[in-house]
Amino acid sequence: MIAPEILVHRRVLVFALLCAFLSSPGQTFFIAAFTSSMAEAAGISAGELGLVYMAATLGAAGLLPLAGSWIDHLELKRYTALSLSGLTIACIITALAQGPLMLLLGLLCLRLTGQGLMSHIAVTSTARFFTTWRGRALAVVALGFPLAEALTPAAGVAMIAGFGWRQSYLLVALGVLLIATPALLILLKDQQRFCASPNVTATERRGRGGLASAAHILFSSAYFWLVLPVVLYLPFASTGLIFHVQTLATSKGWPIGLIGPGFLVFAGGHVLGLIVSGRIIDRFNAKVMLPAMNLPFFLGLAGLATASDPVMLAVFLGLLGASAGLSQTSVAAMWAEVYGVERMGTIRSLAVMLMVVGTASGPAVVGGAFDADLGVATIAAVMGLAGLAASALSLLALMFKTAPSPG
Repeated sequence: MIAPEILVHRRVLVFALLCAFLSSPGQTFFIAAFTSSMAEAAGISAGELGLVYMAATLGAAGLLPLAGSWIDHLELKRYTALSLSGLTIACIITALAQGPLMLLLGLLCLRLTGQGLMSHIAVTSTARFFTTWRGRALAVVALGFPLAEALTPAAGVAMIAGFGWRQSYLLVALGVLLIATPALLILLKDQQRFCASPNVTATERRGRGGLASAAHILFSSAYFWLVLPVVLYLPFASTGLIFHVQTLATSKGWPIGLIGPGFLVFAGGHVLGLIVSGRIIDRFNAKVMLPAMNLPFFLGLAGLATASDPVMLAVFLGLLGASAGLSQTSVAAMWAEVYGVERMGTIRSLAVMLMVVGTASGPAVVGGAFDADLGVATIAAVMGLAGLAASALSLLALMFKTAPSPG
């Protein structure tokens, strides 16, 4: 049964879902279709492009707390229009890039405005607006991410084949400017309560202290430090394993051709995790979900360590997808539950900055483990034990019934 509040506010949910989908121009799964062309155009190797991309990702993460905090001060329509304008400019800069420095700038802007701000708008606006049905609302909105994963990489490949890579990103810029921007602003028409900022005036902004004050509240909270390991764990572990999935399959003697079908199972698990987490959060709360959200992944790691049947690759990816869905909704709802909605944009952007750093380090750590000739079973066992420790700390955090006041 669909929750009544979900039906009443379907326009704002469509808005947020589209924002999630529109994060794709700056997402790795879309950019990956362009990497060989980008490297050739910039005159750099694949390895050098990887370094450029890592620098762009970390740079965007560093800027996100500043750019993301303004969602707490500006009306949502204005913030959305500015973010879409930034995404349009980012696509144009990338399309015109001639050397590594300009490509770095383009990728940084794509990662900030696409993967960063469009995702930020989708999650923050939804968690702030919905209360009783927050879990299910976030689950519906988060479907925009697997939808983008399923559709946009193939669309990118087709556009490159038909028009070339530069023209393709220019077409994306035109689509964002001429189609997405009017559509999103129309969806926001007459949605004053959804669009209103909880912190609009300059007086209120000075009183609340802005980014520095929010950072103090977050970093001085014992609850935050207890849940931080579990918040960072899955982005770190999943990115590291997915990045090296070919090496993983080869080490187990499994056919590389199983990876493609395996990611279809991953997408199915992702959607299932989103749906289940929304219902659990609405019945209990997100804080209760945090210690349990990685359980499917732990089962996948156990299977990865012990199974020899190649079908385990698909099972592992499906269980990883399920945990990705569970954590995506749970973590987003937790920030609102614990720290309130007034500062949620600032709080979430600070946390995402740390998550991106963890994500960027995952491939290096897992790659180093493979280089050291550690087997898949050993890597899976160590990763599982680390995850259980992180979950135990988040269970301990349930003792903290309140967090520092956001006011």
